Amino acid sequence: MRKFIDIGFNLTDEMFLGIYRDKQRHANDIYEVLTRAKECHVDKLIVTGSCLETSMVAIESTSKWPNDSNIPELYCTVGVHPCSSASVPLQAEERSKYFDDLKALTKKNKVVMYGEMGLDYDRLHYASKEVQNRVFAEQLKLAPSINLPLFLHSRNASADFVQHLRETKAIWDRYSEECNSKPNTSDQNQKRPQIPFTGVVHSFTGTADELKELLDLGLFIGLNGCSFKTQENIDVAKQVPLSNLLLETDAPWCEIKQTHPSYKYKQVSKYPVAKKPEKKVEGMMVKGRNEPCEMENVARVYAGITNNSLDDVAEVVYQNTIKLLGL
Repeated sequence: MRKFIDIGFNLTDEMFLGIYRDKQRHANDIYEVLTRAKECHVDKLIVTGSCLETSMVAIESTSKWPNDSNIPELYCTVGVHPCSSASVPLQAEERSKYFDDLKALTKKNKVVMYGEMGLDYDRLHYASKEVQNRVFAEQLKLAPSINLPLFLHSRNASADFVQHLRETKAIWDRYSEECNSKPNTSDQNQKRPQIPFTGVVHSFTGTADELKELLDLGLFIGLNGCSFKTQENIDVAKQVPLSNLLLETDAPWCEIKQTHPSYKYKQVSKYPVAKKPEKKVEGMMVKGRNEPCEMENVARVYAGITNNSLDDVAEVVYQNTIKLLGL
């Protein structure tokens, strides 16, 4: 049976509380969303942390439904998204404590990636280039000692993004080599042996040249509905090797829409869809709100554009994810 791991699920988004544009439109339905995911063969979900506060909420979510076989296993990430960079305190002492607290969270149970972090020059109204680059660099400085794969974000910032990663890879790989050559001095509380530089650039929508640079760094590429939004996107996405592929929904964002050329590969959902949030009742999805139950459709698109079998894509990506995250 096919199994999927959604590496990017924004469970902390208010839409899953039934709140749209600051107004309550329907009841909290997160458990319903989770059960739909499990019914659609999503075996594990990685909840995204995007700042200190949401990272704490993400961690809390992983233990909210212990041993519940009706929902996927929940894991999470911890980090500061570039659009949240301006929320990091400016005062030196407070800033230092913020990153100390962030690092402490990465040691919590069920945290499997460090991020979401990176650069987003399409949304500079949230944080300037200077602010984003500073916060990205500060997080990357901690990365080798945190010893988790990176969960990365890049939009229209490839040159700066790759430069940060090249510098980090050189430092991280030296650090890993030194740690692994002295096993008796390693941290006994580490979840795994010191790993080399690794991670995934999620929700990838870059060019073929950008893709090559990221693959040359040994990174995985995360694809979702936004990665198949245009024919140009599809032409690049089909160049992602199956060996470097991870899949995600980035729910509630990045759905596969009827206006996308990738829609022809999609299988229609078996669940009824409310056209407006306020019309939603139990058992219904909401138009415009993506869910992890759509994971198989993301795999279907990649399989379709690359002429691979869906079963092969599902199996290889599942194993890629298990290996990267150390699950």
